[in-house]
Amino acid sequence: KEKAIVIVMIALMAIIVAEETESLSISKAVSPISKTILLNLLLMRKPFVIISILLCLVACVPGHNDYSDFRNVDVAGWEYGDTLEFRPTIGDSTSRGMLVLALRHSNSYLYSNLWVEVSYINDTVGVVDTLNVQLADAYGRWHGSGFGARYQATDTIASDVMLQRGKPIQVRHIMRVDTLHGIEQVGLNFIPQN
Repeated sequence: KEKAIVIVMIALMAIIVAEETESLSISKAVSPISKTILLNLLLMRKPFVIISILLCLVACVPGHNDYSDFRNVDVAGWEYGDTLEFRPTIGDSTSRGMLVLALRHSNSYLYSNLWVEVSYINDTVGVVDTLNVQLADAYGRWHGSGFGARYQATDTIASDVMLQRGKPIQVRHIMRVDTLHGIEQVGLNFIPQN
């Protein structure tokens, strides 16, 4: 990420220098005094432009403890024994924040909810949370966002978790069927506290 930011900064500075050089050579009829005044104005403006660009780039960089990842579910269906494992890669060795489950499903999903079991380590204690994710209302209208035949719904697993880098988080469904059809991806998001 840092290399990409440096490359973008160098490219923007090259564009600024090219524009300044081009604007000075456009009018050869401009007197040397006018060129000096113009050059001084551009040089005074340059620090402002560079600082503005740097501030914009810094504001756009996500936090180093943010984590978001999705696992594909087998197209044949999500079997009862299939456990999806996530290993968060966060900048710090530990970070406190909110853990969120995201589900991507299609219209072919037959149920209005999905029961899942999420196992993770909170601080140093192993935790197993059971989550009932509501995917549709009583009339069969899907919750969440999406278009066409695909939807994404999210639900908070825990709002105050001490996540540890590299420690596994496991998700499995605990519905009363052997194989679930229509669940396409399961995701995990970690939103650190400020």
